[in-house]
Amino acid sequence: MSVYRLAIKTIIETCVGQAAWIWVSGFRKGETEAKLEDFKMFDEASRGCTWPVYPSLAVCGACTESLFSTKCDSENTCSYSMLSGTSITNDEIAPFEYHFTVAPSNGSSAFPNTSSEAIVSIFDIMSSAKTPRDNVVHAYQCALWFCIQSYNVTITNGLVDTSVIGEWSKSDIVPESSDLHAECVFTDIPSEMNAKEHARYSVTLESVKTLRSFMDRLTLGNGSQAAGTLTYDSDWIEAIEAATGNLSGWISQLALSLTREIQLTGTVRSGGKSDYSGTAYIMAPHVEVNWFWVAYPVSLMILAFLYLMQTTDSLPMLFCNVSKTIHAQIGDGMDVPEGLNRRVGRTEVELIRKDNGEWIFAEPRFH
Repeated sequence: MSVYRLAIKTIIETCVGQAAWIWVSGFRKGETEAKLEDFKMFDEASRGCTWPVYPSLAVCGACTESLFSTKCDSENTCSYSMLSGTSITNDEIAPFEYHFTVAPSNGSSAFPNTSSEAIVSIFDIMSSAKTPRDNVVHAYQCALWFCIQSYNVTITNGLVDTSVIGEWSKSDIVPESSDLHAECVFTDIPSEMNAKEHARYSVTLESVKTLRSFMDRLTLGNGSQAAGTLTYDSDWIEAIEAATGNLSGWISQLALSLTREIQLTGTVRSGGKSDYSGTAYIMAPHVEVNWFWVAYPVSLMILAFLYLMQTTDSLPMLFCNVSKTIHAQIGDGMDVPEGLNRRVGRTEVELIRKDNGEWIFAEPRFH
């Protein structure tokens, strides 16, 4: 019985697996009956796979603190201006305790530090908070631009792990021709990004301009606090203000969401084959047997059978699996001396297997 259980252990564990069961019962439902190889196919695809590094069009983003200049007049009204032109003013008699502003810009000579012509958005962030002694001012610049990212993807035990191992932003504007619209084309892509030879990664200039115009409207507005009440011009301005504690993480998540949209809806104009072949690995079953523990229950079973074959004691028969009719015949022999021995010794039995697979001592069917 133990050997039988070990043999079906792997199959049972696979069949009761939630993901495997959903896949087999849902994907193949109505087509044909599920087979054992269907579970095997599911396991092989989920245990361990790796692919070569592959590139994809993406959106990169960054935020950095910015320098600003301060100018105050004789009435203690101060103006704070960034190099890109965005400014914020604190009036001594103004009711605002806190002022926050976001405005699109063309960046500065120091930011963004990228050679990409495909800029999605550049915007400035400034905030000013009044304190009993002074005004606390913060200034940031953020940018989003199209780029190429190379990915390393692995699947281990059904869990997908995707990591970005390289970025490339250099692009040039290619004028409109009879075949193509004006585009921002990525050039001089490094070999380590594993781009296919003669592959062309580009974004139409019209798409870049449209997207930047859309982002400029979202990144324009103010927020203020007066008498303990915060008000914002839009939900976007409120979200940006809430993210000022971790702008790098926020801009990375925004860039990631835009990248996912590009990868889902982007098109491949080339009619050639663009598959990246990889190698899949499966985990082979490995059984390590501790023969001592396997031999222990087997030894007990053998000793028990030998004892039953050699003993003249009738008491062990009470603990065997016997039919109700035999129990009824020998049950009242317990209250008289040697009654059990006389009844057991005169009762014929045979070992038969029931329909449910259970073995039982019963009265002989044939004498």
